[in-house]
Amino acid sequence: METNDIVLRAFEAFAHADTNTFEEHIPALTENDSPLGKLLLGMYYINHGDEAEAEEALRECIALDENNFQALFNLALLLVGRDRVSEAIDYYEKAYELNNTHFSLIYNYALALHKRARETDDEEVYKKALELYFEALEINPGHINLRENTRGALEGINVSEEILEEFEAADSRATVKSFAQQVLRG
Repeated sequence: METNDIVLRAFEAFAHADTNTFEEHIPALTENDSPLGKLLLGMYYINHGDEAEAEEALRECIALDENNFQALFNLALLLVGRDRVSEAIDYYEKAYELNNTHFSLIYNYALALHKRARETDDEEVYKKALELYFEALEINPGHINLRENTRGALEGINVSEEILEEFEAADSRATVKSFAQQVLRG
């Protein structure tokens, strides 16, 4: 069977959560050089809790296609889960260069930067996290966890209580954007 046929059948099995059929294709997917095949393997291993195999497959996918957004994003998520935040940030950054409108990417990238900022107490990293939090808030201003994390990053750069109160009052895309511009300039 040709590589494209194998990958297509594996994709169909994966999309339909047909684990048995997908697992029949694992040996062929492991041996081929299809970025989609490697991505599918990575996602399968993530779903089955095999982080080492997932990481290997996602890295192989990226080696074959360095601009594979899904592989970059999912590898970053996996690395954060394995407490390898600095390495994850590099993958988030590359994924962000490819797609800077993906809410989940923006939010998770900000979370990773925020975690790094708390570990290093680096104001510049806090500010980069805040930029991303504000971008995410423009997409979804009512996201409760996002708002709480944004407030935490604001506290990390020691803004005044007055500014924190203004942030709490910013409830629309327009007011969040205006607030973000004010905070990041000053």
